[in-house]
Amino acid sequence: MRVLIAGVGNIFMGDDGCGSVMAEVLRDCVDGADVVDIGTGGLPLTDYLENFDVIIVVDAAAISEDVKVIEVTGEISSDGVGEEVLSLILGGSHGLGIMDIVNFLRLGERKPQVLIVGCRPISVEVRVGLSKDMIVNCLKALDEIARLGSRFNVKIDVEKARAKLLSKVEGLI
Repeated sequence: MRVLIAGVGNIFMGDDGCGSVMAEVLRDCVDGADVVDIGTGGLPLTDYLENFDVIIVVDAAAISEDVKVIEVTGEISSDGVGEEVLSLILGGSHGLGIMDIVNFLRLGERKPQVLIVGCRPISVEVRVGLSKDMIVNCLKALDEIARLGSRFNVKIDVEKARAKLLSKVEGLI
């Protein structure tokens, strides 16, 4: 079973860059899955993504909780899961949104299982770097990512990832 942990985000829009930061933090802390920062990539990613059986997406999301796991089943639409994915609400800060990419994946022969770990953003504005409250949300997301990974025999060194995340933001917390 091929598993991918994919960070999504626009690093130039503050907290919207959380997925990209998480991919960087997880890069050498994961055994049993590929980790990639897909940034704001669009439709060309579907060729790459369809090679996986499970895709765990980490992205900013318009949710009331700090962190929420969204299991995508079937086609998603703008009145379902898609409303929670931040890129859609902000007019597509990711170019083609996650919803569109997942729907394109559903058209192919291989239909990977998609799980989204959404982190509630505090500040989405033109700037590089996460807010300190988003960093706290990312720390919570690490536990969710590890929990999801364990379902697919993926081992994550959460403590190492935590230390890497905190070292990136020294002085903010």
